[in-house]
Amino acid sequence: MSSTTSLRVPGPGPRTRLLTPIAEDQKPKSPTFYEHHDVVSGPGSADLARAHLMMLFSQALFAGNYVCFKAFSRHSEDIFGKTSATIFSLMRGIVSLVLLPIIFYTSPDRHYEGVLRMKKANIKPVLIQGLAGAARQNIVPYGLMFTGAASAGVVQPFVPVCTCMLAVAFGLEKGNKIKYLSMLIGCVGVFIAAKGYDFGGVDLGFLILLGVPVTKSIQVTGQKIALSTMRPMAVQFYQIICLCAFTTPFTLSVLGWDMPRAWYLISSLGFPGWGAVLYSVFFIILISWRIQLAAVKQLGPIAVGLYQVTQPVFCFIFAYFLLGEPIFPHQVVGGVLVCIGLGIFVYGQYLTALKKEREAEQARASENERVPDESPQPREGDDAMEAGRASENVRPRRKHSRSVGLHFASSVSDM
Repeated sequence: MSSTTSLRVPGPGPRTRLLTPIAEDQKPKSPTFYEHHDVVSGPGSADLARAHLMMLFSQALFAGNYVCFKAFSRHSEDIFGKTSATIFSLMRGIVSLVLLPIIFYTSPDRHYEGVLRMKKANIKPVLIQGLAGAARQNIVPYGLMFTGAASAGVVQPFVPVCTCMLAVAFGLEKGNKIKYLSMLIGCVGVFIAAKGYDFGGVDLGFLILLGVPVTKSIQVTGQKIALSTMRPMAVQFYQIICLCAFTTPFTLSVLGWDMPRAWYLISSLGFPGWGAVLYSVFFIILISWRIQLAAVKQLGPIAVGLYQVTQPVFCFIFAYFLLGEPIFPHQVVGGVLVCIGLGIFVYGQYLTALKKEREAEQARASENERVPDESPQPREGDDAMEAGRASENVRPRRKHSRSVGLHFASSVSDM
């Protein structure tokens, strides 16, 4: 059966396409993706300005998350010691379950029948992206135990570059000069920010935070596969479940399954601890995720990725003015190089997208030029009929006049 469904109007005439063929590089999605929606125009200038401002706001929220945890860790160091990251991760994983009904009932995806039903083929990618995301959420507080809040901001722009590195290394993407240049500059920036040149003063916390780009790359790959057949709300729903299911046994095992000690530490969280937990749950897991999802639809993934450049700036400002952390030259130089590497990578993505658009336009133009003539061919008796009309002083039709009209109509139907 052909992938294109056609309908012929009674009588001779062109075929009208009802469904366009699925591209070879696309996977068929679930039936819920093919709902009828009203055709709307692109976002206006006010919507674009609002999207840009919201992206800046989301990056400031991410920077505030690091500062909040660092403030809690400093304030409660006498009580928690090195267990502040463990208790913080434990309570964040448990409290995040409160978001499940909020996400479900505030999402338009809830109207789809069986939206949370997960097929057997989706189990593996959902688990991969969920567990990788949970590991990433736990790496950040443990890394911040050994370094400043500004270091976490320096790592974030390296996430897309690291994703590209892993994709090229495993053969998922083809490398080019722009990608290799962005990888080189990004790695040099990370090396300087981690003080890799000083073997006696290597930033241990920054090295732990380098697990964030690796786990984020794995998470993005799993999300891409899962989103091909699932709604975004369902993916986030199961991601939160995986966060709680992974974090609870992990943190309790770090505490040696000493439940009385765990209850004592939880009761000692106080306002700084609960404030950091609630901030991370509501402002990061819920609000920032939705801001970025909406921004991708209006600004595109390239612009959203480029906004990660602003995260080190917010981290430097918040850490300096709110925590009193000094800003070291190696952090600034490393952060600038990482941001330059990200900018080069995003520029390469832009050129690739522009090239694909031009190739698609050329392909459509050449296809329109090669539209076959589907008009009925003249039969043997047509010549006699034309001769009879001519003898009656009736002007005959030109042989190709009808085919030209059908060719134009077929071209319009494909647009």
